[in-house]
Parts: sequence; structure tokens; C-alpha cells
Amino acid sequence: KYTLESAFERWTAGERTPGLYAFAAAAAPATLFYRLGLVAKPHLNRKYPALANTRLIVVSSPVVGGVGKTPLTAMLADGLKNHGKQVAIVTMGYGRRSTGYAVLEQIGSGFSSDGVGDEAAELVLTTGCPAHVGDEPAKVISGLDAQSRFDTILFDDGVSRRWGNEKRVVVISDTDLSAPVHYLPFGRWRTTPDFVQAAAYVAVTSNSAEITFEPYVKKLIEWGYRGPVGLFIYRVAGLESFPTASAGII
Repeated sequence: KYTLESAFERWTAGERTPGLYAFAAAAAPATLFYRLGLVAKPHLNRKYPALANTRLIVVSSPVVGGVGKTPLTAMLADGLKNHGKQVAIVTMGYGRRSTGYAVLEQIGSGFSSDGVGDEAAELVLTTGCPAHVGDEPAKVISGLDAQSRFDTILFDDGVSRRWGNEKRVVVISDTDLSAPVHYLPFGRWRTTPDFVQAAAYVAVTSNSAEITFEPYVKKLIEWGYRGPVGLFIYRVAGLESFPTASAGII
């Protein structure tokens, strides 16, 4: 048996079985409606004024699934912190079991990830920077800017929101650059490829050290991007397990 989530993950990873072909047959019409919705997307983008006191770096991706966006956010936060910057990380708190606003500054004894989600906890654990989690990230970012406590705010995952003075880092994998563009729920793309045009920097991620870089740069140019491109080779070194039992957020 397949759940919708598992069928999507296995189909977009390239697996083909009779059950997955049934998923594809059902998903293809839905993709058409999704693409029609993208036509109206410029009218749905939420735009916010420039921040007054803080630099904002938005780390986003035009595709869903693991492309290395959160590890790149951690790398940026760690690098800025090592250069003496005061960094706050803002996330949506995917997978958490609560709503509202929460702040995680450090992970102590008896910690539970229920209130912030494992992703925010991983970022705090690997960078030492505080993670601010909220259902309405624009309000969280506005509040942090008003406090003037931080030099830089890193927003992990921003696709439909825009700020006047943001610096956007777009993360995309070599697999997504080389494969045909298929939109949700048939494929991984949640917006059109010209999304990369808004980037100040594009990070191409890969788990292969044998990658040839030039074809991906050429593809980005075809999509209208003319800025700097970086290649990041990554591998999974291990996963941290966080308890889900009750405990406070520090």
C-alpha cells in the first residue's frame, strides 16, 4: 500500500511500479490545475517593506523535498556567527505539534522538539544561533527587526513572501536541474523555473563529487539567472534524534 506522501516521494525519486503509475494517472490532472494556479501567482505573492535595522537573507527552493536547504542555512548561520555577527534563524517549524510563536535558544536536559520541530532543533544544535518559529514568519521577522538585537535574520524557506531589501539564496539540486520540470503533485516543482531570477545567489547541491558544473550553469542562464552560482557537495554524516516527550523550550 502507498500513502499519498510515500507515492509522491517514490515517484519523484524515479521508482516505477503499477501502483505508482496509478498515482501518476491521478496526479496528472491535478498538476494541470496547479499550473493554472501558477498563472495567478504574481497576484498571490505577499510583499513586505524593507527591514529597517537588520539584514535579511531568505533561503528558499523552487522544489519540495530534500535539496540541502536547511544544511545550507546552518552553514550560512555558522559562517556569519564566526565573523562576529548576531544571527537569528526563522523557520516555519515543520513537524512541530503546537502552533503560535516559540523561541529555542539552546537544547537542555529533557528537551522536546514538539514545540519547534526537529528542523529548528537541528539548526540550534549545529549553529548555536537561536531559532524563532512561527506560523506567520513575516510577523516574526518584523518583530526581530524592531528589536534591533540581530545583525542578520536567516529565514529558512520563503517562496511566496518578498521583502524590499532581502538577499535571496535559492537552493536546487543537480537532479532537479537535469530532470524535466514537473509540477506538484506529479513532480517536485512548486513554482516556475524563472523563480531563480529573484536570487542573489544560487546554490547547486549534489551528493556526487563527480559532478560536471557547466551544464547546470547553462540551465540557470536559460531560466534567466545571471548571478553567482556555487556548488555544494554534501553527504549525510548522521541524524540527531530528539525526544518528543514533554519538556520546555528554553
